[in-house]
Amino acid sequence: MAKISLEVPDDLHLKLKRKQLDLEENGEKVNLKDLYNEIIRKGFELEEKAKKK
Repeated sequence: MAKISLEVPDDLHLKLKRKQLDLEENGEKVNLKDLYNEIIRKGFELEEKAKKK
């Protein structure tokens, strides 16, 4: 896996952090790295679907 450094706007980071805290309140252990990976992956999937239309 490649390591990168991102400068993420505070509002986006806070949304992801809030999602992490919500998941943890519901008993799911999730780290921010996994959430960022999930969001990036979903973004690419949506982009690919949009190209096919």
